[in-house]
Amino acid sequence: MKKIFITVLLATMSTGLFAQLTKGALAFTGTFGLGGSKQENTQTNLNTGVTSNTLDQKTKNLVFLPGVSYFVSDKLEAGIAFIVSKNTQINNYPQPNLNRETKSENPFTGFGIFGNYYFINQEKFHMYAGLQLGVGSGTGNVTTTQYSGNSTVVETKNNASTFGLNGGFIYFVKSNIALNGSLGLLSFNKLKTSSTSNNNTNKTDSGNWAFGVNGVIINIGVKVFLFKKA
Repeated sequence: MKKIFITVLLATMSTGLFAQLTKGALAFTGTFGLGGSKQENTQTNLNTGVTSNTLDQKTKNLVFLPGVSYFVSDKLEAGIAFIVSKNTQINNYPQPNLNRETKSENPFTGFGIFGNYYFINQEKFHMYAGLQLGVGSGTGNVTTTQYSGNSTVVETKNNASTFGLNGGFIYFVKSNIALNGSLGLLSFNKLKTSSTSNNNTNKTDSGNWAFGVNGVIINIGVKVFLFKKA
């Protein structure tokens, strides 16, 4: 979930042709991102040579971010992005484990502010770099299913914040419409998680540096200019 939060902030920062990269330009962005991964863990008995599967893990990420930005000066924009995302992770365990499957679902909402500077300007292609800061929260659940068929559900509450560097590029398909590719660079992230089960609450605080986002480095969006300073 915290990795998705980084993706969200990195995915909403772009603008337009050099004429649009001037003070007074206003633009709206809509970005959609999909990510995922699959992991298989195995172990081999050195005495028998038999290899067995110990875990199958699948992760899916879904992110949607609307945003708006304004050029406070030529080639320098500031903006705000809103975050709607969901992370799902499924772990399958072989017998003789007690648990057959654990499924973690974490929806997440929040917002971030950002600033970008455009340092490469071609007719249609532009690159930028900047800073981003954001906060968000979400309430999810972890469902554990045993081989006996019994299931338990634990509610989780997450609060996250992030600060870091971002970068990306834009390519104009029309004079006022551009495709935006955002790159996951380097971020420091703070996550607070609490879970409640059987009247017991567990709390976890963690912080980490991250490069990229869950193996998904590029997210694609569309940016539309509705106003340009004359």
